[in-house]
Amino acid sequence: MKTLTATLFALDQLFHDRVHGSLLPSTRANTSVGRLLGVLPGFGAIFNFLLSNRLPSRKVQCKERKSVVFTNLAIVGVFLIAAQPSAESGKLS
Repeated sequence: MKTLTATLFALDQLFHDRVHGSLLPSTRANTSVGRLLGVLPGFGAIFNFLLSNRLPSRKVQCKERKSVVFTNLAIVGVFLIAAQPSAESGKLS
């Protein structure tokens, strides 16, 4: 968690400098880099929410590990069921 906080803080500082035009000499470069830096924290949040919670740490006990594996299998099952074409979607009217 400390690494994520430090990374987000560094991105925030870069984004702040970009907003004030002091990161790069070119306005176009500042705008491009700023857009990229504005999107990256969102990807970090998505990764943390969707992926890192799906991977059990080595420190957890067997019960917690089995719970994570079961939840992962349930999520895969829901996606597979949702991906099945319905009987009505194949009909042409």
